[in-house]
Amino acid sequence: MTYFFYKKRITPMKIVLSKLLFAEEPRAYSMTLATALGLPEACFIQQLHYWMRKSKNEVNGRKWVYNTYEDWHEQFMCFSVPTIKRLVVRLEKMGLILSMKAPGKVTNMKQYSIDYDKLDKFGETLSDEIGRQASFESDHDDTTNDEEESSRSDKRITVIPSSIQRIPKEKERGNTEAQNASVTSLPKTKKTEFSTDSHEYRIGEYLAKRIREKLDPNFPAPNLQKWAVHSDKMIRLDKRPLPQIKEIINWATEDSFWKKNILSTATLREKYTKLLIAMNEEKHPSGKKGQEVHYEQLPSAGGK
Repeated sequence: MTYFFYKKRITPMKIVLSKLLFAEEPRAYSMTLATALGLPEACFIQQLHYWMRKSKNEVNGRKWVYNTYEDWHEQFMCFSVPTIKRLVVRLEKMGLILSMKAPGKVTNMKQYSIDYDKLDKFGETLSDEIGRQASFESDHDDTTNDEEESSRSDKRITVIPSSIQRIPKEKERGNTEAQNASVTSLPKTKKTEFSTDSHEYRIGEYLAKRIREKLDPNFPAPNLQKWAVHSDKMIRLDKRPLPQIKEIINWATEDSFWKKNILSTATLREKYTKLLIAMNEEKHPSGKKGQEVHYEQLPSAGGK
């Protein structure tokens, strides 16, 4: 499902198009990309596609768009400059966008382009991965009350403004000076808080549920926000796929030795490789050559 508003229809240009992106001029995002990558990343890559279609800056047959992070922020006022920096770096590491210094421009300006081949290959794997993700989520009870649902709805962004009013330079400089003068009184930046329906948060919920079922019914309620930090590192840094994480949690909480030792997402992450080896050895004991198991990697969700 995709949410969007059309501004006007523009003349098609000769450029390679991805089936995950639009040919019109919307302020929109692909729900498929938002589910797999996160909303900010999906919005950014859609907007980059829009500007590439209008760009006349072509190098070796590839179109490029140049902007500073502040310029991108003017198009996405709902996302902070640090958030835009993080999502650009993440998309670069995934290979979905390419970047290089804009020639002849200011030192902090880069130009960007979409690798449509990699984007389409990425899209081809999503349907299978989303099916496996549904298996992971089916083990959780949907007991969220109306108040929590309303709270999540308030935070959900479905429409990006179709026009951004540019602040005059004089007023912008005045605002900057005022902000610098009061910077000492600003509160400290809050740590990232994971939503209760995020993958990172629900991994901790699932592990606690399995511990109560298999080891200790009176296992105390953990700090799921702290647990979610380690889950986030497993997904984002260690590149552990969600289906495999669930499989290891199920196996470890059944094993007579490991169920007494894996009592948090921190130890789950620390012992992950040993758990994976032990699980595979149990499934395929030495002397019996078992069929090799391949795990496909599911991209992380959300994050910022």
